[in-house]
Amino acid sequence: MSTEKERGGTAAGAPQCFWRRYGALAAAVALYLLSAVSLYVLQVYGFGGGLKTGFGLVALLPPLYGCCWLLADRRQPPAKPRRKTDLLNGLLLAALTVLVAVFLLQDRYLLRCWQYFGVLLGLGGLMLYQRRHPVNKLSAVAVASFLGLLLSTGLYFAVLRPTTLPGARALLAAQGYRNLQFGTHCMAALADQVDYTGGQQTTGKQDEALGLYLFTARRGSQQYGVFVSVAHGRPVGSYLRKNNPAMDYFERQGVRWR
Repeated sequence: MSTEKERGGTAAGAPQCFWRRYGALAAAVALYLLSAVSLYVLQVYGFGGGLKTGFGLVALLPPLYGCCWLLADRRQPPAKPRRKTDLLNGLLLAALTVLVAVFLLQDRYLLRCWQYFGVLLGLGGLMLYQRRHPVNKLSAVAVASFLGLLLSTGLYFAVLRPTTLPGARALLAAQGYRNLQFGTHCMAALADQVDYTGGQQTTGKQDEALGLYLFTARRGSQQYGVFVSVAHGRPVGSYLRKNNPAMDYFERQGVRWR
């Protein structure tokens, strides 16, 4: 029979044993929650829900790793690498990398293209599962995937510098608009159908990719709907609320006035 000292040592070592076995997995789950919440807050409060920040891609990764962890036969030692399997996986990752590069060359303003870098890291983690690596190493690759998603998002905003909602609001306030109310985020093609008071708006390829913010505001005695370019941070057109059929559509979409 075990003594009290032995039982005490076993009880004290239980937490250490748990963290030794599941510490990396717990870190992956914690980083997943942090990434998901951060990207969600950025998308909703920073860009009005208009930009695709890769939140859906982040949400898909943990179930994939969870399935790999549950299906893995951890009682057996890691299998020896197979050259054919490694070659096929390498070719697959190379093809996907080239595909991502093509997407970025075609339209570098599309955030989803940047998020594919994190997905490539996730596929690398699935390659580790084929070798039956222990869960700690698999969780470490999951952490790398989340970091890749956050890093690609940060690079996107650092290089292209899209305008946030607070920045657009400050710009309009400096131009004399008051009672500013964010209405919605819309594509440039939809905004092109509006009858503007100052002539036809000027939008480019960047606006087609990132879209426009619609603010409702007052200037003088008139009420206006003002479109602001997310890519350039400047107004591209405004229209009067009075007798404007476009306002009927946007009001049905939930746009309100102060």
